[in-house]
Amino acid sequence: MANSDWINLIAAIIVGGGTLFLGIMAWRTIRLTSTIQKAEKRERLLNEIIEWAVDVGKCGSHIDFLCLSAEIDEEPWGELNLPTLQSSLRELEQRGEYIAKIANSLDKPLLTTVRKVKEEVMGYRLSIDAIFVKVKLGAEYNLSMILAPLMESDSLVNYTDNLITEAVKIKTKDIGKGDEKNS
Repeated sequence: MANSDWINLIAAIIVGGGTLFLGIMAWRTIRLTSTIQKAEKRERLLNEIIEWAVDVGKCGSHIDFLCLSAEIDEEPWGELNLPTLQSSLRELEQRGEYIAKIANSLDKPLLTTVRKVKEEVMGYRLSIDAIFVKVKLGAEYNLSMILAPLMESDSLVNYTDNLITEAVKIKTKDIGKGDEKNS
C-alpha cells in the first residue's frame, strides 16, 4: 500500500469516527430534549391542578365566610348571590372533570384527592341548588337556616389544602429527581 492509500484510510476512519460521534451526540440531545419536555409538561399539568384547587379554595372561603356570618347572626359582607355561587361551583365542577383526567395520567394518590375535592364541589353545588330553589319558591328563611347544610360539611378549603399538598409533594419529588440526574 502506498502512503496516499494509508492517508486516505486514516482520513476515512477519522471522518467515520467523527460522524459516529456526531450521531451519538445528536441522539443524546434529542433524548435530553424529550426528557425536558416531558418534565415541563408534567409541571404544567400539576400547575393546572394547583390553579383549580386555588379557585375551589377561593369559592370555599367565600362560602365559609357566609357560614361564619350566619353563625354569629350578622349580615354577610355583601349580599348572598346564589346564582353567582351556583355558576362558580358549576364551572369548578366541570373543570374538575378535566382535572381528574390530568390527575389520572400523573399519580394515583393525587387522583384520589382530586376526586374527593370534585365530590365536595358537587355536594356544595347541590346544596346551593337546593337553597336556591327554596329561596325562589319564597320559603321563609334566615341565613343560618339556609346555610345549615353547608355548615355541617367539612370546608372546601380543607380539601383543597390537601390537594395542593399532594401536588406540591409530586413537584418537589420531581425536582429532586432532576437534581440527581444533573449530578
